[in-house]
Amino acid sequence: MKALLSIAFLLAGQTPLVAQSLNGTIKGPAAAIHGKVVQPDGQPATGIGVELLTSAAVTKGTRILMPSGKPAEAGRGGEYRFSVTPGDYYVRTVSTPRMYFPNTPEPGEAKAIHVEQGDDISVDIQLSATPVFKISGRIIDLVSDPKPHSFSEVSFVSKSSAVREYKVVAAAGFCCGTSTVPDSNFKVSLSNDRFEIRGVRPGTYELTAVVHVSDSKPDQIVISKPGDRPPYSINYRGRTVVEVTSADVVDIKVEVRAVAFEGRIVSNSKSIQTKGISVTVSGPDHDLDGTIAIADKSGRFRFPNLLDGTYTLDPLILPLDAYFVEILQGGKRLSNSEFVFNKSNPQPIEIIVSPNGGVIDGQVFNSDRASILLVPADGQTRYDAVPIRRTSPFGEFMIRGVAPGQYRIFAFNNLPSAVSSGAVAASDFVRPYEAQGTPLIVKPGARTAVRLSVIQPAVK
Repeated sequence: MKALLSIAFLLAGQTPLVAQSLNGTIKGPAAAIHGKVVQPDGQPATGIGVELLTSAAVTKGTRILMPSGKPAEAGRGGEYRFSVTPGDYYVRTVSTPRMYFPNTPEPGEAKAIHVEQGDDISVDIQLSATPVFKISGRIIDLVSDPKPHSFSEVSFVSKSSAVREYKVVAAAGFCCGTSTVPDSNFKVSLSNDRFEIRGVRPGTYELTAVVHVSDSKPDQIVISKPGDRPPYSINYRGRTVVEVTSADVVDIKVEVRAVAFEGRIVSNSKSIQTKGISVTVSGPDHDLDGTIAIADKSGRFRFPNLLDGTYTLDPLILPLDAYFVEILQGGKRLSNSEFVFNKSNPQPIEIIVSPNGGVIDGQVFNSDRASILLVPADGQTRYDAVPIRRTSPFGEFMIRGVAPGQYRIFAFNNLPSAVSSGAVAASDFVRPYEAQGTPLIVKPGARTAVRLSVIQPAVK
């Protein structure tokens, strides 16, 4: 989830779309992207929406395409026009299927358009004659949960595309949530356990069905008093792969089963307070629904609705001086925080922690509110995120619960948001500044004092 949230920070400084118009005067200045949208036979396509997109690179080389501003509508003659500031853009139609410049329905094959000050770039797009088909089928509810069941959702994602599109959505006045932009303008309808999806072009897709189990009805507003137990509510999911070639696909069955993934937080010495610790996992294709579990007083937690796949255990907030020692699945040590869940053989996970972490007590000489980065220097993989702290107005900071080992510690002014949000790994960012970092050794339960001088990162 952090990777997705970081997109908002990466794009926060971009203001690519200044104004757009078809018939009026373009105000502001900079540059323009314009062109025509034509039918497969070459005739003008009037009324088709056209969108500009920008791109952000996040972890693991993923490229995220993001809509930039409102769509324009192709006018008489199929013409459209955007006024933009210099930068790199993608252009696509809002049609079925969407077409990206240069005339491809696949976002991974879209070509970036580089715009400099004063450019007036012509970009024509021809709509596709690719046929579209229908998928229909049924959800098979195999969930044994005794609470009332309802069929709540069917979602559909292309596996053929190497690139995904997301849009950032501000919620309740803060930034940011994300939602997937569908690969095509297909329409999904659901009636009880029956579903139908129209407008699907050839390709390979993942179809996910959701059975909602709750002691209240879907969309029902429940009012309770402070301290009352919230309504019981769980989404159980099932997934299948669908191949669309040259005809409608009918009678697809999606089985939804309830197989829990379980785990436990265990101390390797004296006991620690585990009740209330949140355990979060992120999964393939940012499949984040229902991936938070709360440990009980014995450290046990469970996820009732994971799908088969590889997941990443996100950093836990452990009690004060505790740190991660190792993670075991089925008795075997995991080399990192990734684990595999398989409903046919759900192997539990054990998170081993130590309550005897080290403490780093420090001060930055020539800056207040500096950002402190702590990076392992011994090549050892850490299960938890490298801490990033900010100093007090007096330049003081403290980092607790540090795993024993060798580190380099840095103090930066004006740390890029891509680093603080997790889009760029701290270890990658500090590489050019390695000689300016302060080496230190953290021992179990020991306090280490350090004094730092601030580093001003180079502006690229």
